[in-house]
Amino acid sequence: VHGGQEFSRALTKTVNRHSFCGAIASGYIGTWLGRRLGIGAYLLVFCAGVAMQTAATAVPLFAVGRVLAGLGVGGVSW
Repeated sequence: VHGGQEFSRALTKTVNRHSFCGAIASGYIGTWLGRRLGIGAYLLVFCAGVAMQTAATAVPLFAVGRVLAGLGVGGVSW
């Protein structure tokens, strides 16, 4: 990753920040979809994020993958 140490730190922190957001949103998603479908939806979000990170050839795609993976991790940890 190009951009220096601050950029690398910011990119690393995205999973933690979005895990918190996913955990907050999981209550609303769970109420709306139900527990089983809510966990399934967050699992799909996580898998999409991991696939984006794996297939990334540029930093923006990798960053979006980190965001989605963080949301997925936070959503299933309720």
